[in-house]
Amino acid sequence: MKLTSHLALLAAAVAIAGCGRCPGASPLERYTAQLRGECCQFCTEPTGAQLDRSCKDQIPRGAWLRHPEYECPMWAAACLGEEGPAAAPALIDAARNGPDNFDTGDGVIPVRDTILIALGKTGNAQAVPVLLEALAAKRGSPEAALEGLTWLGPAARSAVPAILPYLQVRGRVREYTAEALGAIGDPSATPALIQAFDPDDKVMVRKVTDALSKMESAASAALPVLTRLVKTQPDHEAHFAVRAAIRAIAGAEAANALPKSYEMVTAEISKLFRTVAARRGMRRPAVRIDGVKDEVSATLPSGTRVEIRFDKTTWIARRAVTGTITVHRAQSPATESRFADIAQVENLIDSALAQ
Repeated sequence: MKLTSHLALLAAAVAIAGCGRCPGASPLERYTAQLRGECCQFCTEPTGAQLDRSCKDQIPRGAWLRHPEYECPMWAAACLGEEGPAAAPALIDAARNGPDNFDTGDGVIPVRDTILIALGKTGNAQAVPVLLEALAAKRGSPEAALEGLTWLGPAARSAVPAILPYLQVRGRVREYTAEALGAIGDPSATPALIQAFDPDDKVMVRKVTDALSKMESAASAALPVLTRLVKTQPDHEAHFAVRAAIRAIAGAEAANALPKSYEMVTAEISKLFRTVAARRGMRRPAVRIDGVKDEVSATLPSGTRVEIRFDKTTWIARRAVTGTITVHRAQSPATESRFADIAQVENLIDSALAQ
């Protein structure tokens, strides 16, 4: 049966068929009937009442649908996505002919978007040209079509040339494009991913580095850019994602040779404190990292408090470990000492614990 692109006819079909048990011996048949607007058991049955197990988690919590003529096809599509490649023909028909997303006035019911994503979830390679058609014709959101391609993974390799330009579209579209390219894993996308790097967009840095990580050694052309990003922005929020990408592409030795981030150095100082304490026979003291104060601190069983302040600005500018150690002892003035490298930190901690 051909789906109509006219939502009014779909609503009429649901009204005629009524809300109730859908015919069909298999979940595939029942969900297809609901996608076509022939019936809608979802609008009368509470979650999990007589739904197939693969679909139960797809239906929202609660009893009835507010807009069954739109929500019923939407949830049927979501359920079909769990049915595997055999569900692709019904979803392809829906992707090309409707129903479309529907704006209720209080929000959009993403009917076609759900169809596009479900189509990708089937894993059927026949979905690729249909998703590309929807992307080019703006049938549904571009993010939904790209997510569908992401679900297809390597089966969507033929889509790579068509989606590369979307890496240059501002906003979430380029993020979804990077995700899709990573899932597909075609190394031919590496130059475009490198070009899409935007150091000022932390989310995009993570998306691109994640995509390159999945290509492993085939993305070696990205190493100079990734290495430069680590070296010039050692405190970048995406620092760990960049390091992970270098590790995936070039191995652990290459990643370990990179400059450490500010967070890595503070964690190293925290570990050093515990190491020195253990060497002196102390029980492992509770060491706290306070990122707001740029401080590593611990209170010893004696009541002495040790505060290690790390100079973040100097680390970013010169990657030099500098700062102060302040020791607060009961009934004694606080003492403060400066350090200019990790070795001095260790000696000052040892001195503080010795007293």
